[in-house]
Amino acid sequence: MEESIGYFNKALQLTEEGFAGPKTKEELERMMKDSYALWAEGLLSQGEYEKALSLIAEGLGADFWKLLGIRLPLCKSARALVIMKPEVREEICICSQGPLFNPLDEDIAALRSAFPELEFREEAGRLVLYMELPFSDTEGLQAGMREKAAYVPVRGEFGACLAGLKGAQIRWEWRSELWGRRLTFGEQVDMSEAKALLDLEEAAIKRREGEIQGSEIFQTEPLQRLALTLCRIAREEWSRLRDNTTLEYELVLESEVRQSWFLKPGGVISLERELWEPYPWVKPMFGLLVFTLVLLFVLLLFRLHR
Repeated sequence: MEESIGYFNKALQLTEEGFAGPKTKEELERMMKDSYALWAEGLLSQGEYEKALSLIAEGLGADFWKLLGIRLPLCKSARALVIMKPEVREEICICSQGPLFNPLDEDIAALRSAFPELEFREEAGRLVLYMELPFSDTEGLQAGMREKAAYVPVRGEFGACLAGLKGAQIRWEWRSELWGRRLTFGEQVDMSEAKALLDLEEAAIKRREGEIQGSEIFQTEPLQRLALTLCRIAREEWSRLRDNTTLEYELVLESEVRQSWFLKPGGVISLERELWEPYPWVKPMFGLLVFTLVLLFVLLLFRLHR
């Protein structure tokens, strides 16, 4: 296949230089695109997705993707971790790059430009978003969450991340008591939108697949077959991503008391907890009190046995 493409390139060069041949420039370009399509389809069938996508970019260009009209998933798994601590809320969103990952995706470019509002890192095979939201009251916290959410792309890969930034009915209230302080905590976390975004991506591909099958959107059979193959693989990858998307919510107090909850796409949970934390001086004082009582008991026994 590589030899065929080399031949068509050479023939096109000669045509552009004014040499007449058995094929017109348009025919040669069409035949070369078909060769690229057949080669890319073969690579896809062998699981060589990265090579196939590179080949499509080289030989078919942006026009092919525009005509295909579907979105390929960036991730094979997505995880959002929300850590709620006194006076600061953290959220870490991790996307493990999938086989159809496109580093030139417009939303990746938007995330890169969102710094410092979002700390965005591209590690080996992963995209990582880190957000820190200091707060003194829940109103300020929710305003900060809305501000951060505006920078996160609204698409299936980031559904869990968005869910962590759209918590509702947040309550975080400390009440002082005699021996310690009591925290009244509450929040509703809803992963319904995460599921809806993933379903929407898959439904859009199914719809486009039907349109391609029932029309002549692509001018030649090799191009149409390549388009349908990409649609099928993309649907499978979106379905796999749905199964591998999670949100973990962790409540952490200063005393390192931790409680965790896990949610999958479509899940909704209302978190309500009352947690009591002793003042720092309570434990030493209690220890001293116990020691004093034991000492008094020993002295009492000693006097009784004299």
